[in-house]
Amino acid sequence: MFSAVYLVCMLNQSCLFAADNKVYQSLDECKHYAELTIENNTLRAQNGEIPPFKAEYQCIGWEKA
Repeated sequence: MFSAVYLVCMLNQSCLFAADNKVYQSLDECKHYAELTIENNTLRAQNGEIPPFKAEYQCIGWEKA
């Protein structure tokens, strides 16, 4: 099982950590949904719904947590 953890940074603000509430069954599934989440939020930022940001993610296996 895997969880996606994000580092999100916005201009003139501290960077924030966030994690998905969903648990993923595979690394590929985790990566897919993490990239989709960043893409969807990037579109929201481009539409002015949320502030512009930079984000990175890492999928962490529960055996390492």
